[in-house]
Amino acid sequence: MDNLKTSVGADGCHASVKTGPLSVALKAKLPMGCDVFEIVGLVEAEMHGQPLNAKTVYAFTEEVRKRIADLIVVEIDEPRIPSANSIDGRAGASVNKKLYEAVFELKDGKKIFGYSEKDVPTFDGRFYLCASNKELKGRVAVTAESVISFRFNPL
Repeated sequence: MDNLKTSVGADGCHASVKTGPLSVALKAKLPMGCDVFEIVGLVEAEMHGQPLNAKTVYAFTEEVRKRIADLIVVEIDEPRIPSANSIDGRAGASVNKKLYEAVFELKDGKKIFGYSEKDVPTFDGRFYLCASNKELKGRVAVTAESVISFRFNPL
C-alpha cells in the first residue's frame, strides 16, 4: 500500500501527504570507555572531601551524566523521502531529465501547481499526481473531476 493520506481542504481541493518510509542518515560520535573513566575520576577529585550521602551521590551522578552527554555529537542529514518518480527510491535521483512545472486549472478558477519529470500528469483513476517541489519531493494530488485543464511548462 502506498500510505497516501488524502484530505479535503477548506476550499474543496484535495491535498495529499505521503506517510510511507523515511530514511535519515545519522552520524554519531560517542565517548569511549577511557573518556568516561576520565570524567568519573575528574568529578570524583572535584568532590573529594565532601560527605558521602544521598545528596552528594546524586550530584556526582548528575555531573558525570552531564559531562558525558556534552561529549555526544549526533549529526542528522536531510531526510530522503522515496519518490514515485524515481526507480531507486531516492527523490530526485535522475539528474539528466527535464523538469516541468505542472499547472492544474480548477472549475472554481483556482490553480494548483506542482512539478514533474514527465510532460503529462500521472493519473491513478481518481487523482492527477505530481511532485510538490522542484526536488521532486512530496506529492500533489488533484481530484480529476475538479480539473478543467492542465499544462506542463518545461523549466
